[in-house]
Amino acid sequence: MPRAKATDVVIHRIELGGFERGLAESALGAFQFNRLATPVVAGMSDVSFMVTLGAILAIWFPDIILPTGAPTIEEVTGAIKNGIEKTRERINKESSERLEGRSAAEYVFEEGTLVGRYLLPFLRGFSWRGRF
Repeated sequence: MPRAKATDVVIHRIELGGFERGLAESALGAFQFNRLATPVVAGMSDVSFMVTLGAILAIWFPDIILPTGAPTIEEVTGAIKNGIEKTRERINKESSERLEGRSAAEYVFEEGTLVGRYLLPFLRGFSWRGRF
């Protein structure tokens, strides 16, 4: 037998307060972290994953030298850690040599840079007193 046409429309709405919304957001955050962390943790136990990760990181940290042959996880993670530390030390040394006793503002506003070339003539003779 055919069904009769609906005569009323009933809307059921569930409203969450601030506390319930916070609980739902924290549960969603935990679920998303778990979805991301599970494959990463599983991959970290595999040497080929770590070698691939090291090769990708070597793009940004050129001092990473990965071991050859049949490396262990400890060798690969040690090589990645040492390469990142060497790159940081090299960058810190280069930036301190580049500043040569000057402040960072003096370096940014020197004559040879674009900022110094176009902003320095404008800022010369400009007084900051009474501006703040």
